[in-house]
Amino acid sequence: MSGLSLGAEAAEQRPSEVAGVPQARTTVAAYEQAFDDMLKNPSDIDASFRFSALAAELGYYEEAITALERLLVYNADLPRLKYELGVLYYRLGSYEVARNYLAQADTAGDLPPEVKQQITGSLKTIDQLNAVNRLNGTLATGLRFQTNANASPSDPDVIAGGVPATLSSQFVKRSDWNAYVIGNLHDSYDLQLQDAMTLETDVQFYYAKQHALSRVDTGVAEVKSGPRFALQLGDQAIATVQPYAVASDVLLGDTQYFYAVGAGLELTRALTDQVTAVGVYEARIKRFTNSPSQPTATDMDSVVQSLSLDLRYLAWQRGEIDAGASLAREDAHMTFDSNDQLSLRLAYSQTFDLPKVLRLGPLVVTPALARIYTTYDKPDPAVDPTERRATREWRYLLTVRASIYDGLGADVQLMRQAVGASLPNFKYNNTSMTIGLDWNF
Repeated sequence: MSGLSLGAEAAEQRPSEVAGVPQARTTVAAYEQAFDDMLKNPSDIDASFRFSALAAELGYYEEAITALERLLVYNADLPRLKYELGVLYYRLGSYEVARNYLAQADTAGDLPPEVKQQITGSLKTIDQLNAVNRLNGTLATGLRFQTNANASPSDPDVIAGGVPATLSSQFVKRSDWNAYVIGNLHDSYDLQLQDAMTLETDVQFYYAKQHALSRVDTGVAEVKSGPRFALQLGDQAIATVQPYAVASDVLLGDTQYFYAVGAGLELTRALTDQVTAVGVYEARIKRFTNSPSQPTATDMDSVVQSLSLDLRYLAWQRGEIDAGASLAREDAHMTFDSNDQLSLRLAYSQTFDLPKVLRLGPLVVTPALARIYTTYDKPDPAVDPTERRATREWRYLLTVRASIYDGLGADVQLMRQAVGASLPNFKYNNTSMTIGLDWNF
């Protein structure tokens, strides 16, 4: 094939945007030479494919399409030609035209199996994009081992009521493993209004069953829903806006720990072809439930307000940088549980092709780093009446995912948490390893 890829949907930079870069100059020179070669012999299939591939690499999709459609005059039934045109129209966002070409190519018997598989996946995606109601998501399951599954202090020597104390054996750091299931579902319903408004609903759930520490079995369910519409400046859409309602429920040890209800506003704007910004303001009311293991949990009832900003940068082909920051204010029933939290995060994701002999891939490698600062308003008399709690946490993550077949993937994640604190009761560290399978649909 000519090297075009159905997965490469992000537009490449045009030459004027990358002037001064040697590789870009070389590509532009090759593009101009390929254009001259094609003009000399318009019926030369290889010359036209070569020009089309270089034009697509530079983001000139219309020029690439024109070159290949000219070939239809000479080779109207060539499956490779219709496949490449389908890919180009797919990248351009003309999904109905792409569907027509890809469907014609799909009926041919001389395309490689991997190309047939790509066509099937793209036709399925086009159906989803054109549907009034679109549902997609991820389901995953696996095993996780943690060196500190109960998030207990690293040192049993702590402070209670302002004096030194020693934790009982049931509250010290303990390792354990769990089996988990996690799901993220996204539904978009086209309201078929003139402003292209959609109703978007996200459902997330998580449940982890510990092998030994059943008191920290954890379950989480959350639903978020609201309309999304374009924010216009004159005739131009400059961003999308989604006001939403949100509700969540959290179980700990198979007993309700707390529930929360709230609302938020999300603003998403493409700053350039490569940079997208997402800003979110949210407010939630949290209500805790007393239990034998948490007899005073309702003291933590609170209102949480948060503001976050996330920047996603397509650094280069198949590589993405994700940087974000969030600030949260929690006003709790007891002032010593009220706190301010600042979170900073940085991640990089790179996609690699694996050797065809492995029949796997692509491989996505994502290292990530987070720093979390939490400072409480007042000292907790039950711990230390003179010292208020403050924690500083580092999180280091490495996630590796390999595609197995048609949305099914295998992944491994390593994470290290290191939490420093003003009081020894809240200092701890944890190392975890997760292996699992996930299905994207």
